Amino acid sequence: MSTAKDERVIHRAFNLAHSGRYPGWKAIEEELQSEGFSRAADILDDGRVREELDNICAEATMGTYRDT
Repeated sequence: MSTAKDERVIHRAFNLAHSGRYPGWKAIEEELQSEGFSRAADILDDGRVREELDNICAEATMGTYRDT
């Protein structure tokens, strides 16, 4: 069961991915931890979430991301 804080971490992670400033989920996890989200590693410990973050990061850094 996710908490409101977990949901904020996920939302923040996807916002960071869309920014085009991060190469992938690991860099986003590190950024979240530096922002004080100490449970970021646990919250992002999901292969589907990591894959989606990586895909968004790749597309955002190439300027090709389209929200479908």
